[in-house]
Amino acid sequence: MRQDVLSLSLQELEILTSKGTVNRALKDIESGIKGEWKETEDGNIEVVWEDSVVCVLPGSLPIQEADCTCFSTGVCRHIIRTVVAYQKQSVDYKPGVVWNPGNVTDQSLRSFVSASSFTKAKSIFDSGVVVELDRTGVPFAKIHGIGTVHFPVPNDIRYARVDCKGALADQAIAIFAFRITYEEKKLVSTNVQKTDISPQITNRADEIFKEITLFGFQGVGEHLKDRLSRLERSCIEEGLIWPADILSELQEEYSKYVSHDSLFDPDQVVYLLGEWFVRTDALKSNQKEIPPLAISGDTKIYSSKLLSRSLTGLGSGIQVLKKGFVIRSYFADPKSEEVLLYERFLENSS
Repeated sequence: MRQDVLSLSLQELEILTSKGTVNRALKDIESGIKGEWKETEDGNIEVVWEDSVVCVLPGSLPIQEADCTCFSTGVCRHIIRTVVAYQKQSVDYKPGVVWNPGNVTDQSLRSFVSASSFTKAKSIFDSGVVVELDRTGVPFAKIHGIGTVHFPVPNDIRYARVDCKGALADQAIAIFAFRITYEEKKLVSTNVQKTDISPQITNRADEIFKEITLFGFQGVGEHLKDRLSRLERSCIEEGLIWPADILSELQEEYSKYVSHDSLFDPDQVVYLLGEWFVRTDALKSNQKEIPPLAISGDTKIYSSKLLSRSLTGLGSGIQVLKKGFVIRSYFADPKSEEVLLYERFLENSS
């Protein structure tokens, strides 16, 4: 019995191929198509379908590497048809939903990833990462600043799915992180360096923000942007990346105000000030309930090329302004179950 084939949900099959391919495979099965089945003890599955197509699912390989005699490339509808039909033949199979990818041994991991990827993963992991772990359903690890890794098939890392190309190291990092805790849901960190925020920075910020609160942008003086810029540089020097981003965004809002830009948003100023105090208060209290890197941001910068993906359009809106208009389009990502916003400002040509 092929546990990997039985564990793949329709959603995972759609990710491996496309929703249209899965739907066509389901229609084939609903039509009552028959096949001659052969399964060996080592897990090889071979089906000769009555439409003269032959599909072979080798026991030593994931279904992404299955063989089909049709002319399609990749995971075709015939392979999906074989997987779904196999699942329907084993209706009594109850896959164990809760499992811990951290139980994957280094030996198994090394057989899946290259030596260089393993070494890279270990280096990044030991240097300090923040990872959101969730094993309440299909286990996944959201590695802050790097990417998300899903483990849809229990005890089989061949099906581990990442959201960027060439990310074998990400899969190893996720497995290392799952070894830290046996809790089903946990935010963990491997950062050993203490992240503090100096009184010099908070005192300077308090002085600037008090003036903004009392007098607004109109009454704080023309040197506000320079003061915010110097404070931003101080934050960067101390590794306070996200507080520095807040100061950068405040400078942008101030520039919009001074230039009478219709995109200036006073509510955004209030939001940024509030976020500053929430983050700095959390760093000062140092309760360790939230990893400091999740509050201050990570000084290490990682870049990855995202895989191409299909998004579902939810709708768009246009906001007309004095100097142009803003287009906002909303999309749902079926892979991460997140809603994405694409926003663009187009300036009037006149």
